[in-house]
Amino acid sequence: MKIKGTLCGTVSAMCWLAPLAAAEAQIELGRDASYFCVEEFSGGLRYNENLKKWGAASFRADGKFVLKLKFIRSRESHDFFGERAEYEVSITEAGTSGPTPCVKFYGDRTVTIYQRPSTLGCEALGSSYRFGFESNRFLKAYLEGYWNGSNNNDNTPNVAGGTCTKID
Repeated sequence: MKIKGTLCGTVSAMCWLAPLAAAEAQIELGRDASYFCVEEFSGGLRYNENLKKWGAASFRADGKFVLKLKFIRSRESHDFFGERAEYEVSITEAGTSGPTPCVKFYGDRTVTIYQRPSTLGCEALGSSYRFGFESNRFLKAYLEGYWNGSNNNDNTPNVAGGTCTKID
């Protein structure tokens, strides 16, 4: 009987602590953070000179970069998305010495991250980036080339994906 009472007490304590753990995750939203991201797959379109046509292609997934989030301010919200935090976001590709701003589509340097889902979308280095902070995954899409009418591999569209690891 004592074991049953202890088990019920443990389950009860976990139910009380669960909201506190969720609250701590919300606090994390309003802090600076950096992530090291590594491409794990990449594919897109490539022009085949022999066949004189475009087709699907796999590319070497060798991109690495640091995603840096500099906290600006947070805003309370009572809707589904929860708390919002605004950041200045930058991407520094491996082998380069300086960061490049990752901005919203229309050039605003402040990017909003929502508590639910904890995601980020921005544009940098000619590509669109999407990050999922709960899954630690990202997608990068370069959507230039092909549609402009040039039949060569100087500018090939591609999509890459991989994972990010928090480094601070």
